Amino acid sequence: MFRRINKTKIKILNLSLKWRIIIFYFFFGFIPLVFISYYSFFISSKSISSTTEKQVKELMNGVSQRMDAFYYKIKGDIYQLSDNPIVQLVFLQFSYSQRVQYLWDKLAKYRTNSVNYDRISLYTPTAELVLTTPKVNRAESKRLVSTSIITDAFSRDFSLYRINRGEAGSLLFIKRVYDFENNEEPVGLVVYEISNDMFTDFLDQVDIGEGIVKSIIGKNGEKIYEHNEGNVNKSTLSDSSFVKYSTNVSSLGWDISISIPEKVLFEDIYNLRNKSLFFSILVALIAFTSALFFIKRILVPIRKVIDGTKRFAEGDLDYHINLETGKELKVLSEAFNNMAQQLQSRQNELIQTNKLVSLGLLSASIAHEIKNPLAGIKTSVQAISKRKIYESSEREILNNVTSEVDRLNKIVTEMLNFAKPVPSVKSNVRIDAVVEKALTFLANDLKNKKVKVYNRLKPSEKYLDEDQFLQILINLMLNALASIKTEGGFINIHQENDSGEVLIIEDNGIGIPEDKLDKIYDPFFSMSKEGTGLGLSVVYSLAKQNNIDIEIDSAENAGTKVKLKFKGDNENG
Repeated sequence: MFRRINKTKIKILNLSLKWRIIIFYFFFGFIPLVFISYYSFFISSKSISSTTEKQVKELMNGVSQRMDAFYYKIKGDIYQLSDNPIVQLVFLQFSYSQRVQYLWDKLAKYRTNSVNYDRISLYTPTAELVLTTPKVNRAESKRLVSTSIITDAFSRDFSLYRINRGEAGSLLFIKRVYDFENNEEPVGLVVYEISNDMFTDFLDQVDIGEGIVKSIIGKNGEKIYEHNEGNVNKSTLSDSSFVKYSTNVSSLGWDISISIPEKVLFEDIYNLRNKSLFFSILVALIAFTSALFFIKRILVPIRKVIDGTKRFAEGDLDYHINLETGKELKVLSEAFNNMAQQLQSRQNELIQTNKLVSLGLLSASIAHEIKNPLAGIKTSVQAISKRKIYESSEREILNNVTSEVDRLNKIVTEMLNFAKPVPSVKSNVRIDAVVEKALTFLANDLKNKKVKVYNRLKPSEKYLDEDQFLQILINLMLNALASIKTEGGFINIHQENDSGEVLIIEDNGIGIPEDKLDKIYDPFFSMSKEGTGLGLSVVYSLAKQNNIDIEIDSAENAGTKVKLKFKGDNENG
């Protein structure tokens, strides 16, 4: 009997010891790991939110500034036109049909060249239409602008109205025209009609990720524009499911907002949280059977993970968590490291996008300042050319001046197109054929510098814009040519593997110093005295439009390797 009681006590003690071990590891193993996972998720989310908010606000301010700049450009144009003596005289003589046809021809050409204006019209104070371009019949002319708007606009020097015409609606810029001899007596109105799309396109170009909702609300609360990336049904989600960023376009009185779904913003963090929970449970189960030996091996790695997540939260995304022991925690640390790399990549893309937005704003401003003097020069030369000039050499000089002005105007237009990129027209394109075309264009340059080209491309097709891809190749090869300073230079063009997913362009030029690699996409940054610094900025923008990733490896005096990674093979890819 006594022996039986002792055996029972021993069993109870043994059972209690097992449960004590289980409870010990539950509170000091499993729970701390779960806490670490959620703590890491919290501080990482906070870091992402802070970084993203700053970058997105800078991006939206850039969009707002571009809209303001475009508004003031249009306002400057209409003020300039209203002060034109020919326009002022037409209001005094139009009832006699004098100068009307001549002015219509000029305005039609002006509207065509500007590409910004859907319609330009002239009205009398009594809302009578003097002329409009493009031309309309009598019935349509009565529907262009309501009499109430004309009457109201005539009471002010400058007015802005929004009307519901077309899918996007239109804006009316209206300016009073004063008598040619008495600049205090109004004689009529100039009306510019511009589609809302000309302004909303600046916001439409912003691409932060799938699922974002972009919208513009007018000063009276009307919805001017809304676009869902990925066709997200916002009505099915609560407001708390989105992180909203807003700014204001002061000139138009518009409120711009971008709403980013939390599942997109914190996608990597949510995945990391799930992985952390999985590994926490796994480690806890192993700990139940490994006892104190496992505890000693896990405490040090956990501390390293905690220190690493703190470094990430403080913004040190270049920090790397190195673990030598603990297979599960090594996987966890790699997940943290991958997260940091992805955050760094997204942050760099936002910074680069913001720089290109600033460049677009600058290009638009410069082009506007040049375009107006060019128009004045051309008008003056054309006026002089109408006089009787008997010397053919003199007439030839005037024709040359007009031709050069047209050429400069084309260059300025191209700068404006850079500020507002042309959409890609994509199709299935033979990559090897486009490379051959680029080499043909650069044949003289390659021959003059005695640079050999080793083209080892195999036939492959990708879905992209052929002209834009050709421009990417030419810019990259020109950079390679510029970097080759000695004889014996070469450019090697090949694929990374048979699939053709990666196109590589290598040279043995002077290379790029490591401290300048992060600046190569900056607008106006160039290592060549002859360069403008826009080449790689244009390449970066065009590559993004065509779903191409660019990777550049280079070192000083070691040449440069450029990798173009195609992320889609065909129209469905």
